[in-house]
Amino acid sequence: MVGRQIDELNCVVFRVYYYHLPIGQHLKLKNSLSTDFEYLRTSLAPSLIQNHRNNKGKVLEPLKIFEIANIYLSSNGSVLPDEQSTLCITSSQKLLEVKKDFEKLFHLQNFSEITFSQLANNPKPYFNKVNTAEIFIGKLFLGQIGEIAISTARQFGLDHNLCVVEINLNLLSQIKPILKFSPISEYPSLLQDVTITTTEPIGKIIDTLKSSDSKIQKVKYKSTFENKKTFEITIGSYSQNLTQQDADQVRTKILTLFP
Repeated sequence: MVGRQIDELNCVVFRVYYYHLPIGQHLKLKNSLSTDFEYLRTSLAPSLIQNHRNNKGKVLEPLKIFEIANIYLSSNGSVLPDEQSTLCITSSQKLLEVKKDFEKLFHLQNFSEITFSQLANNPKPYFNKVNTAEIFIGKLFLGQIGEIAISTARQFGLDHNLCVVEINLNLLSQIKPILKFSPISEYPSLLQDVTITTTEPIGKIIDTLKSSDSKIQKVKYKSTFENKKTFEITIGSYSQNLTQQDADQVRTKILTLFP
């Protein structure tokens, strides 16, 4: 469910799958079936950071990548490691923009409001201790969000800051989402494709569009070419049928926001 919501999030996020030798310190199996599955990863971040480095300059910025997979942590007194389903995201955006996208993801999942607090525990070694925070829903600790350390960036050959989010999905699955009922309008909606010329982040553009007119029910990102970004706008009303003139007025209003 989380992976699908990230795919549907109104921004360009690339999902990756790993089937090769992981990067970093990991658990080695004594009786692996093949060398391709010889190690159990203890963190998804090193592989994602390397993937980010490999794809830098090959796609439009900002580059955002995520992976959902199991990690395996040593368990005291047990032969078998603890298996933990984990979401990891890397982004070349500023930390505040990553935080905003992450909050939007949780909003799509209908979870109660998340909070961020200063570190009470030691962060993972690849995090910058100063620019890293812990993520909570209520009193439940879910993970960490922050910038990678300068030494980590140099190790992976990056010349810019990179943000990483790590979430324990096993803990997240214990939380019941807050379901909200949205009535379906009896009146048909209208679709308008709008192309805007701007350098603003896609998430910020969508927030601006949604708040610009009460008739806008949905905004979907479609494509980008240079600084031109195209969105599909769903226009509707719960009280009356809308005409093409109404849609044109909304379109004109949108274009005045991005001259």
